[in-house]
Amino acid sequence: MDLYEAMYTTRSMRRVKPDPIPEDVIGRIFDAAVRGPSGGNRHTFRFLTVTDKATMAKIKTIYRDSYWELQETSYAGVQDKMRDGDPNDPSVQQTKRISSSAEHFVEHLDEHPMLIFVFGKEKGESTTFPVLWNLCLAARAEGLGTFIT
Repeated sequence: MDLYEAMYTTRSMRRVKPDPIPEDVIGRIFDAAVRGPSGGNRHTFRFLTVTDKATMAKIKTIYRDSYWELQETSYAGVQDKMRDGDPNDPSVQQTKRISSSAEHFVEHLDEHPMLIFVFGKEKGESTTFPVLWNLCLAARAEGLGTFIT
């Protein structure tokens, strides 16, 4: 896949197939990810991958609780907009689509083939973003969907 095509067509994919990802594909994705620039070329980030469904189910419970707490506090205005807004307003429709997609991820988190956590050292978290973006582009080139949350 052409780089520009990958950049122009990569979007957040919260609805994905549960099919396992071949090891060689995973290897290529991580190899591309670690080629991302990092402050001082120190590469202080770490990856944690989760494929075990029981572990994913535990993560889902924690994530779901946090998601709904966030919706009730920080995103209360969004909930109000969806409930009280004009259903024909394009911004209300878009908000509902995005919210529906996020809720789908929350409820089906444990059905994804893999969860990837990227950690940066304290005061070095920003170095994870180029790595994450490389990971997303590489996955896109392999025909896989990703999103950052």
